Amino acid sequence: MTPRIEGWSVVLAGYWNPMIFTPTWIKNKLTNADIAIEVPINNLFLPVKFSFDDISLLVRGDMLTLTPLKVEDDILKRIQNISIQILEELYQTPLTGLGINFGFIKENPNVETLKIFEINDNAALIAAGFKIKGTLVKRSFKINDHLLNLNIRSDDINSIIYDFNFHKDIKEVRMPAIF
Repeated sequence: MTPRIEGWSVVLAGYWNPMIFTPTWIKNKLTNADIAIEVPINNLFLPVKFSFDDISLLVRGDMLTLTPLKVEDDILKRIQNISIQILEELYQTPLTGLGINFGFIKENPNVETLKIFEINDNAALIAAGFKIKGTLVKRSFKINDHLLNLNIRSDDINSIIYDFNFHKDIKEVRMPAIF
């Protein structure tokens, strides 16, 4: 399997004040690197995105999303450290949840793997004239007080996409020990 960069992120859900996240604050608190800023032009309700150190930080009022621009161990470690820095610096921010996401793609899967998409109604749908363009299998697993959401999808027989979401609800409004 190959990592899918767009499937990787750390999400800090809570009640964030986006006005705190200025280039100056980010430079003083999170990094010494140059910061690129992406501001939506057509829709003022879309969030601002900051990029630095091969990391993208998307700031919304209900969540912060840190995404690697490349899947490399040192970048993932920086995301972990920056997440901790944000939580320590803004410890009074009510935190409602934490998500860690990983995405992979499997090219040319074997016949045995493709069997998970053989759903009972496939034959009836095809007989009725429908062409199945894709199938999504969703599973959720409870592991202690964490949740693992697994989405497996296929849009064709040439590849399967696996998206893993490790989620933890935060019930207490405090700095959680999550990393």
